[in-house]
Amino acid sequence: MDINEPNDRAVACKQFYQPTVDAVLRAFPWNCATLRVQLIRLVAAPIYGFSYQFTLPVDPFCLRVLEIADQDINSFYKIEGRKLLTDKDSVKIKYIGRIDEGDFDSLLTQTISAKLASMICHAITGKANLFDSMMKLYQYSLDEAKSIDSQEGTAESIENDILITVR
Repeated sequence: MDINEPNDRAVACKQFYQPTVDAVLRAFPWNCATLRVQLIRLVAAPIYGFSYQFTLPVDPFCLRVLEIADQDINSFYKIEGRKLLTDKDSVKIKYIGRIDEGDFDSLLTQTISAKLASMICHAITGKANLFDSMMKLYQYSLDEAKSIDSQEGTAESIENDILITVR
């Protein structure tokens, strides 16, 4: 099936495809979609609350900020629109990007397919009860992918900080 065909299935797939991909990518810090970048500080400071603002990446498009590098307990940030606001004058982030389909992990592809099936099953079949079955398939696929994806790499250590030593 070609997604550009003039039929109900293709129209439903085309309508829900990109929002579904973005939602699944945002749902978990997928290794294949995790990127690192130094942000570009904007000349204008935020009107109030923070000293600096930075534009979030557009190539690849930032779907979710996972962390700020070298963030200490006293540094705060906030995402507002397509900007990151903070009191730090320089910011490096790790984020989930909208990557090319060719770079998808096979389990990510399977999870996106299951989520897309749940989004379009009623429109295509007219059977409302399929939604629950497809959502279960999606949840199973997501759990499996999370399990495998999280095993790639060394476990991050918990650093000793004031919250741990407060006792």
